Amino acid sequence: MAPRLPAVDPGRLGQWCEEQLGSPPAGEIFRSGYLSVVIGLRLAAYCHEHGRELSADELERSWAAGAWTLAYDARYQHAVGQPVRSLTENALRERLHRAGIG
Repeated sequence: MAPRLPAVDPGRLGQWCEEQLGSPPAGEIFRSGYLSVVIGLRLAAYCHEHGRELSADELERSWAAGAWTLAYDARYQHAVGQPVRSLTENALRERLHRAGIG
């Protein structure tokens, strides 16, 4: 069974990014989660300020953060006796590969 991600209103997410981070999102890098959702975003201000897209190293760290959230959810599911549905071996391998770890 594929992980079910909670719905996120893109308008509210964009507004939150502007209010809390001072920049609207410029694009989504990854989305992960099961009990909660984590969205890795490129911020327009970052790209504008640095005059470039994210570096390979920055993208790798983003993928690593996504793997961590899935592992955290899987640990919770296992601890409370639920089947682990937030993380599959293939999904973790892919994220770790993109993170430059596996």
